[in-house]
Parts: sequence; structure tokens; C-alpha cells
Amino acid sequence: MSVSKENIVVQGRIVMGHPIKRQQMTDDKGNKLQHDDGSAKTQHFFVIAIPKGAETDWKQTEWGQKVVAVAGQGYRNGEINRPDFSWKVEDGDSQIPNKKGRKNIDTEGHAGHWIIKCTTQYDCPCYPYNKYSPFDAITDDNTVKNGDYYMVSIEVADNTNKGAPAQTPGVYMNPKATVFIRPGIEIVGSGSVNANELFGGITVPDAQQPMASAPPAQQAQATKAPATTPPAAQAPVTPAHDLVQPQTPGNATPPPVLDAPVATPPAEPSYDVQGTVYTKSQLLAMPGWTEAHLAGLTQV
Repeated sequence: MSVSKENIVVQGRIVMGHPIKRQQMTDDKGNKLQHDDGSAKTQHFFVIAIPKGAETDWKQTEWGQKVVAVAGQGYRNGEINRPDFSWKVEDGDSQIPNKKGRKNIDTEGHAGHWIIKCTTQYDCPCYPYNKYSPFDAITDDNTVKNGDYYMVSIEVADNTNKGAPAQTPGVYMNPKATVFIRPGIEIVGSGSVNANELFGGITVPDAQQPMASAPPAQQAQATKAPATTPPAAQAPVTPAHDLVQPQTPGNATPPPVLDAPVATPPAEPSYDVQGTVYTKSQLLAMPGWTEAHLAGLTQV
């Protein structure tokens, strides 16, 4: 009996992992895994968050029905009804803690989404939107990030070994390729310092108020302007009346001609992208963005 497989294509935001960077594989005890030649075993891992629609269960979606069909073909004795069946799909609004005590509802980018966990040891190329030649694949992992929006092709397969049930039945979610759609606000990995956990609730009486921060796209370009001292105010000059010649209509001096007002150039258009405002030039500077993408955005 062969393994049941199906391909699905979903769109959403990567909220964990990275579309290009490979991660070191470890065993259940956290030990690094290696190949027979001593080289490190690595994999692609990321979590894609898909916005919820009118459905009340992910199994009601078009892609969800395909996942259920694959699982049912691989496990025909009702295993898919077991509470521990490993679907690799979770409810982003779940308030049930996992083994590490983390709740999906409290994890950035999860709420309001269906969450799919994708893993593969094979290559998983990332392409700019509508550029799918092998030469177009994005190779610089610094140009895309966790928090951006992607289209993902996933091969769904039951985790049986040619029909032999696994100890924990379930499905694999193997990403085949990703497509960069548009940028999003970066999500910092779980290994970073959580300043709120370190300092939240500690009151400092004479502390300054928080500084307002610029949007992410502007922070990278912002530079600190040197402080300048305003010029001292000058006292008004009173003319000496004995030197001023009286003016009569015959020798009246015409009023000075004022310079014509300088026309102000039109402001560069800005667009709202998921609540963050970017200028046109900032968006077009991002990988994969063209004039065509701006047509569907809200101008502010």
C-alpha cells in the first residue's frame, strides 16, 4: 500500500521559522543530529498563519478537506478521530497550553488564523511573486523574514510507512516552495529577550516618558540631525527721521516686487500595508514589488 499524498496551496503570514534559512535538527533531548559523515542534519521549518473565514473548523476549508482526505486514505480504521492524531494544523485562537506552557492565542500572529506547521529536509526555494524561473529564486535570506506574507505549496502525506500505521498517526506537511507576496512587520524569534518579562511592572518615579517610534520602514532610513541653536532675536531698528526724505506722489518709490511663491512639489504617495504606512519608493525598493502591486493597496 502506497503513501497517500496531495498538494495544497495556501496563502498567509509566516509567524515562526524562516522561508529560506535551514535549522539544525535535534532529537527529543535537544541533541544535534548528524549524518554518517559527521555533517549537521538540517531542515526547513516554518509556521504559516492562514486568516480564518466564515468556517468554524479548518476541516471545512477547501485545503482542509484535502488534508482530511489524505489522512483518511492512509488511516482507514478511524484513527483520524483520535484526539492525538497529528494533523500539523492548529487553531490560532486556542487557549490550551502546549508542553512548554505556550498558548496559541498569546503568540504573535496566531490569533484569528489557522496555523500549519511545515517541515522538510529537502530544498524549499522561495520565489518573488510571478517570477518562477530557477534563476529568479531568492537566495539572500536577509531579503525575506519571519513576519512577511507568502504563498506556500505544501505536499500533504500520511505518516505511514507504506501503509504500516505509525505509533502516533498523523500527516506530514512538507513545503515544496514558497512565494514572497509582500512584507510584514518582523516577528522576533522565541530565543530573543522579552523586555516586558524582565522589566514589566517595575516603576521608576523619575523615568522619562516612552519615546515615539517611527514606522519600521522609516527607522532604517532615519538619521539623527545635529542640534542647532536658533539665532538671537534682533531688536527692531528705528530710522532717524531727520535723514528720511518725505515722499510725495511725484517722487514716491514704488513698493518692492515680492518674489513669486515657490511651487511646492507634490508629496510622494503613501500606502497602507496591514496597518503600516509605506511610501511608494519604500515599497518598490522591496524584493518582488512592482507598480502592479500598488494598484490594490489603499493610498493614504
